[in-house]
Amino acid sequence: MSCCCPHDAGADRLFSRLARRSGRRLERRGLERSQRGLMRGLEEAGFRGARVLEIGCGTGHFHREMLRRGAAQAEGVDLAAGMIREARAHARTAGLAGRCRYHQGDFLELADRVSPAEVCVLDKVVCCYPDAHALLQAALGRTTRVLALTLPRDRFAVRAAIAVAGAGMRLAGSGFRPWFHSPARVRAWIEAAGFRRLFEASTTFWLSEVYVR
Repeated sequence: MSCCCPHDAGADRLFSRLARRSGRRLERRGLERSQRGLMRGLEEAGFRGARVLEIGCGTGHFHREMLRRGAAQAEGVDLAAGMIREARAHARTAGLAGRCRYHQGDFLELADRVSPAEVCVLDKVVCCYPDAHALLQAALGRTTRVLALTLPRDRFAVRAAIAVAGAGMRLAGSGFRPWFHSPARVRAWIEAAGFRRLFEASTTFWLSEVYVR
């Protein structure tokens, strides 16, 4: 990956270190609670036979589950080299390698190389980007029908937790920071692109939403 800023390099180092553990945990335990909510919304929108783009795909567990439930193909993008290695390995193990394609790097740099998809998923990715507007505009430009995302809720405790985590990473010398972006502002950006909200679910920390065009 050609990192364009310390944030990208920091994210690569941090999430690559977590990749193997994350992959094993998801394979053992299955979808997290917030992901189960996101999946319900996607099933309501419909994705059988669809091409899926997952931005910030991690080890690929979420889009592989979509493939098992009827999606046709999946393309994953992630900043962390370790996450992409794990995603490819798990896809081979699951017998899904022929239906998965991966890119390692910053989606803002790679968007022009990614084919448009009927369904785009950003699960806990908006909070990893300092410029959420640019990320969403790039994602919307590659989405033809459904956009699904999970991001932090607008609650004092959530905003405080993100601030504390960012301060801890700064003290540890990491170039990566988590970011809080107003869900209301994110919703306005998506709706301005011609999408309407179909589904919403939440946990204590996370808000999952699915939009359709």
